[in-house]
Amino acid sequence: MLRLLNDVSKRCPGGKLPDDYLVLDTETTGVNAYSDRVLQIGMCWVLDRKKNSSISQLLSRPGMKIPKQAVDVHHITEERLQKEGVAPACAR
Repeated sequence: MLRLLNDVSKRCPGGKLPDDYLVLDTETTGVNAYSDRVLQIGMCWVLDRKKNSSISQLLSRPGMKIPKQAVDVHHITEERLQKEGVAPACAR
């Protein structure tokens, strides 16, 4: 993790992470940008280098199949999406 932070900070102005920033993360059904789908979006706000708040949302589409390899990585199942997910606006 420290190596990742060092690599990222080298790309920032002045070679260090800013005090305030937003971290975005997604979980997907795979790594193909054309055929795989986003299952979860998460955001974390960092203010004064401390976690301020965070939010995440599962995205559900009727009939979406999640490959076992993806479930093994992020533990998001089709059943969980049906119970907790919301349909993204573009899927309606």
